[in-house]
Amino acid sequence: MNQMFTVRRTEEGGKEVLIKPGLRRSDLDTSILKVIDVADLVHSIINHFPVPTNFRDDLSFPDFVTMASETYSNDERFFVPLSTECKGCQFRNDATGSGEFLSGFHECWENKSKLGTELRRNDLVTDIWGGLAGGKSVMGGLLAKNIFLIKDIKESDIAPQSGDKSTVGLSPHKRRMEQINRVKTGTKDSFFDRDGFLAEASSWKYPLHMIDFETAAPAIPFNKNRHPYEGIAFQFSHHTIQKDGSIAHAGEYISFEKGAFPNYDFVRNLKKQLEVDDGSIFRYHNHENTYLNIIYDQLDADPEAPDDKADLQEFIRSITNHKDGNLRVEGIRNMIDLFQIVLKYYYPPLAKGSNSLKKILPAIINDSEFLREKYSKPVYGKELLVPSLNFEKHIWIDPATGNDPYKTLPRLFKEYDDEMLDRYFGGLDEVADGGAAMTAYGFLQYSDISDVLREQLRDGLLGYCELDTMAMVMLFEGLMDKAR
Repeated sequence: MNQMFTVRRTEEGGKEVLIKPGLRRSDLDTSILKVIDVADLVHSIINHFPVPTNFRDDLSFPDFVTMASETYSNDERFFVPLSTECKGCQFRNDATGSGEFLSGFHECWENKSKLGTELRRNDLVTDIWGGLAGGKSVMGGLLAKNIFLIKDIKESDIAPQSGDKSTVGLSPHKRRMEQINRVKTGTKDSFFDRDGFLAEASSWKYPLHMIDFETAAPAIPFNKNRHPYEGIAFQFSHHTIQKDGSIAHAGEYISFEKGAFPNYDFVRNLKKQLEVDDGSIFRYHNHENTYLNIIYDQLDADPEAPDDKADLQEFIRSITNHKDGNLRVEGIRNMIDLFQIVLKYYYPPLAKGSNSLKKILPAIINDSEFLREKYSKPVYGKELLVPSLNFEKHIWIDPATGNDPYKTLPRLFKEYDDEMLDRYFGGLDEVADGGAAMTAYGFLQYSDISDVLREQLRDGLLGYCELDTMAMVMLFEGLMDKAR
């Protein structure tokens, strides 16, 4: 379907859709669109169901339209109740001073909290880490108590109802308290459980393998006989760390061919690169584990599965964990989650409540003079101290880019900011960082572009994915540096 209608940019800068010459309706097989009579549903929405807003619970559709119309016509400011939705407010501007843009977020919060300029001088409860809190919203619970600033939180405000369970490393509650107490005392130093980290690291087997996947789940499948939103794994990067500390970009894979279903070849290449030894394999969060299990199921269900199906499935099971009923089954070489290592042993105030790798990386760089010294020099590239498959004499840490390695790379799409693409395509930490890559892969499937531009986009994607595993390397090196 995507190859039948391609998108091309015109000389004037606009876009046009090109239909494949000679295309007939019969070539498209079954229509993906269906005519559905929604008259009864529309009637119910207008006449029976309240509008799902946070203005009030019983607002009918006609009343909502009238209210919205009058508010707009009268140019009235209408404040909505504060909620967990404020965390992702698109009208937030944290800059201060005369001449700065307005901030609708702060206007709402000032109206409700009456805290004035304190809101801009203090950490807000929007920054509190809310992970692993069971079914409750930590931020929502605080707002219900009219608590707006982290410094005003008492431990009893967020304590688990069933008590804090004993765990290895920081429990979720203790991690939140580390964040709160550092805000209250103004402590900039990071929390690091050296003994706990070293105890866990002692079980890791060298060489260590850092892997990261780029994936997509298109609404309209790129391939025949595939389902809407079915997972596609089109790229990975792979770094290794030896016992002596030497690092290399050991491998990568990317599929850019239009209409190709890459998943089986993806796993085949991953298997080839990882089976050369039995070293520990690392991922960051659940994404890699999830997609490998998706591919396992695809192999199971495919009536035209490849001849090496059993070998590929055996490999997948060996490096992943999966559910068998209520039982969690781990492979003999189950990947180690660096995200969990961070949660248990490391809390940097610089990252605030985020544990995204793109937030943790600047924090560990800030904490480690070793990292700043090493990677502020051109040691990374082909045939250099840290060999790369894509870079030449690259400097990862540069004050000119805020010591953020991700800001040393050019944007994949000149008209869009990569961070904006990540926010648009993501809602979860484990997938948000792939927004630009996901966009690029889809762009190559349905766009009519030159081979030169295709190669440029391919090279850009290779560099971005390489940095994702290099970020994992830097995190590991930084934690080891703190443990010395």
